Amino acid sequence: QDCLQVEKNDYQSILNAYRNGNFYTMCGNLISDPEFSVSADRVIRQCHLAFDLNGEMEKVEVVSEGKVIAEFTDIPEHFEADFAVPDGKYYRVRGTGKMQKRKYTEGEFEPVFLLNPIYF
Repeated sequence: QDCLQVEKNDYQSILNAYRNGNFYTMCGNLISDPEFSVSADRVIRQCHLAFDLNGEMEKVEVVSEGKVIAEFTDIPEHFEADFAVPDGKYYRVRGTGKMQKRKYTEGEFEPVFLLNPIYF
């Protein structure tokens, strides 16, 4: 499911949300109200990450340059963290939840979410 931030519920607003990166995606209703930013000054880059947890989370990873640069495993109902990150061309957040039974078919699935990348 894609979650979009739009001012109006019309086709143009929806397309603009996708074009401008005002959305995130998830399989399973894991999180809501995500905040993700990376600020850069002359000395250090600082990351802010926050969201409300809607299910059971295994881990959250912050990725840059194809490597995990931060990992969180003890996720509270309201998660919020500020931390330093190394210089990189992009930053992305992904999270995985605990395996769950499928609602309409046999088997299980792993809930996941993925926030839009931030590019420098």
